[in-house]
Amino acid sequence: MARVLFLLAFTFSSALALAQSTPLPILSPIQRLTPTNAEIYPTPDSPPSELGFGYTLALDERTAMVSLSNADHTNGRVAVFERGYRGGIWQRSGSIEAPNTPAAAGFSQALAIDGDYALISASHTNYLYHRHHGQWTQADELDGIVAFDAVGQAIEAPYVFIEGQVFKIDAHNKLRPTQLLVGDEPTGPVNEDGFGQVVSVSEGTVAISAPVNNVSRGAVFIYELRGNHWIKTQKLAPSDLAIGDEFGVTMALSGDILAVGATGKDYNFVDANCNNAPTSGVVYIFTRIHGVWKEQQQIKNPCIYGFATWLSASRDHVAIAYPTYYLSAQWSDMIVYERNSRHHRAGVTFTPIGNLGRDNPNYGSIPALFGPTLFVGDGSDPTYPPGDVDVYDLQMQPH
Repeated sequence: MARVLFLLAFTFSSALALAQSTPLPILSPIQRLTPTNAEIYPTPDSPPSELGFGYTLALDERTAMVSLSNADHTNGRVAVFERGYRGGIWQRSGSIEAPNTPAAAGFSQALAIDGDYALISASHTNYLYHRHHGQWTQADELDGIVAFDAVGQAIEAPYVFIEGQVFKIDAHNKLRPTQLLVGDEPTGPVNEDGFGQVVSVSEGTVAISAPVNNVSRGAVFIYELRGNHWIKTQKLAPSDLAIGDEFGVTMALSGDILAVGATGKDYNFVDANCNNAPTSGVVYIFTRIHGVWKEQQQIKNPCIYGFATWLSASRDHVAIAYPTYYLSAQWSDMIVYERNSRHHRAGVTFTPIGNLGRDNPNYGSIPALFGPTLFVGDGSDPTYPPGDVDVYDLQMQPH
């Protein structure tokens, strides 16, 4: 399923001013991560290398992985960072080099990490890595098994999800197929309804989107781990969806919070409150209450065209990124929302606390969010060829 966004030039500052009377504060990074000088300048007096640093990101507890998709003109590499216990500073602890085989082309186009396991995707292969005594080594590979989209795979050890396929890491750190998850089209063509375009897993629950389901209204399917099997427990499809809304084209699951984007909702809606400019996109917030996922909030469009193009969530925060340039392939602005009620199971809502600001106008990667830590990278911006990654601590931001 191909997805093309036709985006109007609509700057963040003007859009936000239309949507609210008090401008949001600019969130400030606490640290900027960069490649090493040897990676940027492989030979003396050479121009900066186009490394693609930060094109893809993965974050878990005190470990982060950052892509260098064009490193040394090879298949690429992954930079590994660890967060120190004193001062919370992230430092480069090592690298994972791409295998020197044709199958590894595009190494690091998708990253996922959970504890001591990481899934690193190439164009035609998924690689499983295991950390032992601080060293990451390749444990297994799935040749020819890749997701349609960079967010179509996820890991929660010992389980690995690639679209609807479930693999389990055995005692020898090998991936064994265990189950095939299906949505509404179990006998139809693969991905007929976009099933598996986005996969997100958290605490024994996996959400799989099907944004083309029901004439592109979209749907999200919920599965829970019962014993050794994943059981379908719910299908989410809000009653207000219309043809072309593509509910589930973006999605993020964390604990008892599920954020789902419908980028086509209210497509080209001309809003009088937005200076009669066209808008599109809504984010739905669901909460699990007594074992059932229920819609809690629709984060309305703040006068943006292409709102909810990228999503990231982590319990108490949701980051919503969107492009502001016509036919842009990158996102360039982001609003961060914070959960209002953290200790109640009902009535959960999110309100905006700030937007990102930096000297580089374009970002390139899907943001990574874990707890209050937010990583954003610009590895696909051609004007900054090496790339860099900004680190935000959302608990330290002004409210």
